[in-house]
Amino acid sequence: MPYINANSSRLQARRDADVRRLGSPNFLHIFGAIAASGQESIEIASQFPAARKYQPLMEMVVKNGSTEALDLFLNGVLESRIMPGTVESFNNRAIWSVQLTNNDTGTAAAGLVTINVYTPALSADQAARERG
Repeated sequence: MPYINANSSRLQARRDADVRRLGSPNFLHIFGAIAASGQESIEIASQFPAARKYQPLMEMVVKNGSTEALDLFLNGVLESRIMPGTVESFNNRAIWSVQLTNNDTGTAAAGLVTINVYTPALSADQAARERG
């Protein structure tokens, strides 16, 4: 039977509660150029090692400043088409991986497509409910 330190378990439980209450930092990824029919993928834990202690991250904002429409896949599932010049939010879902595919005819220029992934802090109402 493995030895489990009671203090270690309490510290981990406290850390988990703090992450739920305070949320995570923002993790920003700036995509490179995505050629027509090309794609770029990231695994959150690999791209942002510091995000591992906050996983799963629960919200994401995508900014498509390019002139190309991009297909967004979250965790391997087609989620949305991100139209040129738009900003879209994706809330309340576990985000482990992100892939953007350019199914348009031109190249999405480097630096014009970004994602910001994070877990928000609890609202005052949510915190009050959690305290019971």
